[in-house]
Amino acid sequence: MTITVVPWSDDWPVRFARLAQTLRAALRSLPGAVVEHVGSTSVPGLAAKPVLDWT
Repeated sequence: MTITVVPWSDDWPVRFARLAQTLRAALRSLPGAVVEHVGSTSVPGLAAKPVLDWT
C-alpha cells in the first residue's frame, strides 16, 4: 500500500465544511452527536494524506 503525503491545502477546511454539513444533518436526531475536523488535515501548514478520513 502506498501512502501519499502532500503539503497542506487551503481546500481541506472547505471540503470538511461541506462534508460536516451533510453529516450534521444526518445526525441531527442523535443526542450528543458531534462532527469535528481532527487529524492531520485539520492542522494548517502540516503535510498530510490528502484524504478526509471518517468512521
